[in-house]
Amino acid sequence: FVRRHQHRDAAGVVKLGSACATAHWLFLESLRETGHSYPDAVFSIRQYRDEDPVKHLREGKLDVFVGLNFTAPSDVVSETLCELSVSIYAGRGHPLYGKQTPSLEEITEHPFAVQTRRPLMKPVWPKDAPRRIGLLVDSHALGVEACAGGGYLAVIPDVEVKAEREDGTLWRMPCEALGSAYLVACARSEALKRDVVTSFMDSLRHLARPVAVATAAVGWACLRG
Repeated sequence: FVRRHQHRDAAGVVKLGSACATAHWLFLESLRETGHSYPDAVFSIRQYRDEDPVKHLREGKLDVFVGLNFTAPSDVVSETLCELSVSIYAGRGHPLYGKQTPSLEEITEHPFAVQTRRPLMKPVWPKDAPRRIGLLVDSHALGVEACAGGGYLAVIPDVEVKAEREDGTLWRMPCEALGSAYLVACARSEALKRDVVTSFMDSLRHLARPVAVATAAVGWACLRG
């Protein structure tokens, strides 16, 4: 009886939701450890674009959600995992590619590719610095591709385009006017009573710390040129 009920909450589906590429990576890394410790659990990952994750948390359709600059209401358990450095990127062929310190005026002369606004997301771009929106996309991958093609600038967390930056596909332009990007995790209160969910959250916290340190180091290295 004890053995059967000891792991009762470890079985079943754990429903995860995300709204950024960083969360996807953290989820997969966390599942390596959590999935090994809880082999009877089944994990489901859902990408949120236009739907409201808070509504699904309240309805029990979602257990854990991670997003950038996500503002959670008071009835949802939430915590900030880490702060990520965010930069403006240009692709090969763009007039600003390779330019070390372009001014904000030079940057805003060019159109941006931006992801469609998600619910409850605070923007990183400053309100008092208007920019031209040239392309609306509904996914991170399409935004990166539009930027890499040379036609559009894009505001992207550094950690999400590490490979493209290293191979020279994208050029990073630091901009002090940009706001901070905080990776926020939210969980349903009832879900946190399950050991498998609390273990998954612990793994997220553990993985988020080196991610924040790595993006800060990248920012310093790029500023030094």
